[in-house]
Amino acid sequence: DETGDQKYLKYARKAGDFLVISTDDNGVWDKNLLRGLQHTINARCAWALLELDRRVPGARYAWIAEQNLKWVLKQQTDNGWFRNGSSKPRVLPNTHFIAYTCRGLIESHRLTGNRDYLEAARKTADRMRRMFDERATLYAFWDHNWDNRGKYIRWATGRYVCLTGNVQMSLVWMKLFEEYGDQSDRDSAFRMLDQVKALQSVSSPKPGIRGGVKGSFPIFGWYSTFKYPNWAAKFLADALMLKIKLQGSP
Repeated sequence: DETGDQKYLKYARKAGDFLVISTDDNGVWDKNLLRGLQHTINARCAWALLELDRRVPGARYAWIAEQNLKWVLKQQTDNGWFRNGSSKPRVLPNTHFIAYTCRGLIESHRLTGNRDYLEAARKTADRMRRMFDERATLYAFWDHNWDNRGKYIRWATGRYVCLTGNVQMSLVWMKLFEEYGDQSDRDSAFRMLDQVKALQSVSSPKPGIRGGVKGSFPIFGWYSTFKYPNWAAKFLADALMLKIKLQGSP
């Protein structure tokens, strides 16, 4: 779209065709999966396929995307938690993965108009926003009762946060504010974004760290331990640009 260079569309189609053939008889992804696991995080892949279908109609991209989004909706429980929300066996979903799922659903609603996707994302995001508002923080891992202290996550009971997931949730809440106009979504998003901004490295003499965002805070937390993942900085930039759009300043 930005360059008009057809080579990018060519390779997008190759990726899309790969996703189309990586499905079962119902069109749900069951092949070539990370660690062989089906997971709701791939709602983001459905979003990408829907974008591709707008540029290359008639190639089953939209149908495959929607079959997988239907599968994602079936994984959601009444309290907003998602089964199969992690990409690792016997590991509970963290805020990073939950936000991936919500964002994929929100953007898929934007492209299809299907309110089921938007309402599912809202159910989950509202629950997480209330927890953040009550505690002024949002911890990393969550079990099916939205408890981060359960017996199944003994190794994750330390009070640390996934900064990547937190800044992604600020994006999700801002996106929901655009859809519903609920001031609570915007306010919580801005508070969360301020927390992440305060922890960004802006003065390190090391160029590989300066401007970066830790995977976890404290940095020894279990998500991207002792790392500054590049996608954390990417999501922070996305969130700052959306905040400028909504408020006029970062």
